Amino acid sequence: WDACQQFYRQDAQCTLNDEIFKLNTGEVEFINQLGLVTQVTIKNSKIDYSHGFLLVCLLKRLKKHNPKIQNIRFFETGTARGFSAVAVSYIANELFEDYQVTTLDVLDHYTKRYWNSIGDSEGRRSRQELLDDYRNLLPKINFFTTRATSFMKKNEPQRFHLAFLDGQHTYRDVRREFNWVAKNQKVGDII
Repeated sequence: WDACQQFYRQDAQCTLNDEIFKLNTGEVEFINQLGLVTQVTIKNSKIDYSHGFLLVCLLKRLKKHNPKIQNIRFFETGTARGFSAVAVSYIANELFEDYQVTTLDVLDHYTKRYWNSIGDSEGRRSRQELLDDYRNLLPKINFFTTRATSFMKKNEPQRFHLAFLDGQHTYRDVRREFNWVAKNQKVGDII
């Protein structure tokens, strides 16, 4: 964890198309704490939850370039422990009047399991219990237990201002998800 805190210092920023988006101390601390709960796991690869910082910066960019947007929609495949959905809910709550997060995963929100996370010492927990410290942000997150292919067959595409495709990692599946989301996006929306 010490290595993570050193890597994600208090002066975090993202550069997107030559624009710099700085994260304030509270935003960095939030992402770091959320990362500790949901992203720090036992694994062979390096711990990396930089996508949370990127999503925060992308939402700041959307707000800057589209100041009239008051209600945004975020779509995600691959909920896992809920890191991205909660990070987006946190910053969207600060930037927009209203927002909706739609996130899909084959793991349901209520089954108790070990998550290979810091809280596993407390025993099996549901995703809802894992995210209990963030319960004030959860009402705007729609957790769907399904594969993206099934969801897309049952639902018409809607406009999503920002989408994060992190479920299946095959070219075919990502391409299918990308095309489904892109159908109703407008200039300035991001996948």
